[in-house]
Amino acid sequence: MKEGTIITNLSVDIKKENLIKGLSIELNKGTITCIVAPNGTGKTTLFKALANLLPIKTGNITINSESFTNKKQFNKNLFFLENPQQLVQNLTAHENMRFISKLWEHDCDINKIIDFVGIKTYKDKKIKYLSLGMKQKVLVAVAIASGANFIIFDEPLNGLDIENIENIATIFLSLKKEGKTLLLSSHNIFETSKICDTIYFLVNGSVKEASLDYKTLKEQYNSIFTIRRD
Repeated sequence: MKEGTIITNLSVDIKKENLIKGLSIELNKGTITCIVAPNGTGKTTLFKALANLLPIKTGNITINSESFTNKKQFNKNLFFLENPQQLVQNLTAHENMRFISKLWEHDCDINKIIDFVGIKTYKDKKIKYLSLGMKQKVLVAVAIASGANFIIFDEPLNGLDIENIENIATIFLSLKKEGKTLLLSSHNIFETSKICDTIYFLVNGSVKEASLDYKTLKEQYNSIFTIRRD
């Protein structure tokens, strides 16, 4: 059985506009991959398509050889929430984790995850009363509670201070060691370049592999995405 996530010839149309065009990526088990591109270039569209939240025009997605056409098993292997606002705002962090673990049918030690992610001081507060940075950490905890093998995070470092960025980076590296496959998007290319196995630019609906060296990565980004103004 081929382990990991394989995306083959993926195309997605939104309102007749072809936003994702024949995109193919192989994400090996136990790796961290980041998609880098400015806002509005299709990153979230790609993530929603991978998570079976948008119809796919062409292509195939498999997680550990399980095709997206078998939605029940495929969805159990994947976790994605677009942003922390999609957490249940009137539930506490602990309750959100318990809800997701039951929905994904994953038996886990929720208190252990709370300690691991570092949200113990506000685990019993409702999500709507938490700061953006706190919500981001709860989202990571909830993703772990799902037990999914393939986890997608859209801008997971958004709203975090330096200490918490380092904390989340350490958590991601631990999940990698456990054999989880992580797909991220981030504008923080300095931090992501330190933990990723592969970085791709999303350009005109397809991907182009980028350097893991921060200086070179920054030069590549500016060359591809900087808009020249008169």
